[in-house]
Amino acid sequence: MKKLLKTLTLLTFSVATLNANAGFPDDLSDVVFIESPQVRDWTVGADLNLAISGPSVILDHRPNENSRATGRWPSITIFNTVVNANAWGVVRQNGVWMAGTWEYLRTGQTIKTLSAFRFGHFRPPVFSVDRSFNTGDVYGFFVSGTIRAGSGLNNIAERSKFVVYEVGKGVIFTEGDTQPEPEPEASGVSSSVIDLLLDDDSAN
Repeated sequence: MKKLLKTLTLLTFSVATLNANAGFPDDLSDVVFIESPQVRDWTVGADLNLAISGPSVILDHRPNENSRATGRWPSITIFNTVVNANAWGVVRQNGVWMAGTWEYLRTGQTIKTLSAFRFGHFRPPVFSVDRSFNTGDVYGFFVSGTIRAGSGLNNIAERSKFVVYEVGKGVIFTEGDTQPEPEPEASGVSSSVIDLLLDDDSAN
């Protein structure tokens, strides 16, 4: 009986650790794009320094050594506005990581309002729900050249690195880095219950 309980405990711990490892994708290959899936394979031509501060999302994207741009990505006029990028969000919905654009970025712009992400500026409106941003919630972000659904106009076929943000911690992963070690999850069986079962067994 003791051996059986120990085996069950080890198996439960192993499954919990495996689930923790599957917490978020380490690139965009396993992400479902609700629009413009070709962006997944675009050149990673920009770095992304991301932060969320109060009501703002900071998307500081700068072309890197892989970019075809010599400075900022080229500007393009869409809906009478000069823009040069789209902000993307990666959200886990019904167990599936899904990506979509949620805003345009004007040339030189790096700050968008968090409410635009939280309340569903995604197009098509698959993610049109209130995201509460509770501590521990995890989201992905990246920026690309213009490709947002509805315009079909593209200035450059490049995107930034994909980053993962955990509410309460900040950025916990950037595409190209090594995945962080998962934190062990509770086995679901308390040590006191196991001790009682073991004591019961030894008494018989």
